[in-house]
Amino acid sequence: MDSYFMCKRNSIADELDKDMPAAHLLKMIAKRAKRTNEYNENNLKINEAFLGDYWMYGMTEQQYRTAKQKLEKNGFTSFKSTNKGTIATLLNTSIYDINTDDANEQLTNKQRTTNEQATTNNNGNNSNNDKNVNKTISKESKKFIQPTVEEVTEYCNTNKYTISPNAFVDFYTSKGWLVGKSPMKDWKAAVRTWVNKRKENDPPEPTINYAAIEIKKIEDARKQREIEKGFSNATANP
Repeated sequence: MDSYFMCKRNSIADELDKDMPAAHLLKMIAKRAKRTNEYNENNLKINEAFLGDYWMYGMTEQQYRTAKQKLEKNGFTSFKSTNKGTIATLLNTSIYDINTDDANEQLTNKQRTTNEQATTNNNGNNSNNDKNVNKTISKESKKFIQPTVEEVTEYCNTNKYTISPNAFVDFYTSKGWLVGKSPMKDWKAAVRTWVNKRKENDPPEPTINYAAIEIKKIEDARKQREIEKGFSNATANP
């Protein structure tokens, strides 16, 4: 049976359209996202979709990574890496509603009401209200979501960090994801801080005095010549 997803016309969509790779990636996620609880071999849940074949929809790898970061930062989607590929989860229906079955609806009534209210306000207001919408998106994006080991691993690999993702996640899980006494706001910033502290604590590399080494080599060679000369004289004058 054919299904559909709904694209809403509002200021949030207009703002996202200014970044075409991010807008296109969000559309692909909405198009592919699972909308029912019917069996599937990949065990995808409602609102989840497989990604990774970015070249199929006209993106470079860098455009794909940048688009993922923007969508995640603004609370539209989340991403996690698996051994089969990257799974995207559609979190926000302010632009795309994938028409999930009512019996299997994943968004709570409260979440849906919040999203619909944001859309209604944007449709009826002028450019001043656009600023309020951006503030709403920013507030939603600041809601902290604990990262998985796979997400930390992907972030470290992308930035060539050599820390242990397992150790990072285990440490902050044991701390209740607190930084000092305050709740963590940005786990990626915490990763960068972890990397910098490790660099500070690593012992400095030993300084090699190459000039002294060369001088010693010359001195050793001179002594060897004197020894050989003395041996030669002793042999010549028994």
